[in-house]
Amino acid sequence: MLQPLSILAVTNMYPTDTHPTLGVFVEQQVKGLREIGLKVAVFYVDRAAQGMGAYFRMLKPLSAAVQETRPAL
Repeated sequence: MLQPLSILAVTNMYPTDTHPTLGVFVEQQVKGLREIGLKVAVFYVDRAAQGMGAYFRMLKPLSAAVQETRPAL
């Protein structure tokens, strides 16, 4: 049996409690992919709260997310 395709979505736009409408289209795309049987993990870079430095601080956490999820895409 084939394993579902694993995807890691890296985004700086995703709904949060503080900004519930930010990136709702990204959330909808993730939900749609999951509905068709794909395995999707989301790595959210909170630039709104952390500023541009969020991109510099994301290297280690992103690397860990890639190792954990082993995405095909």
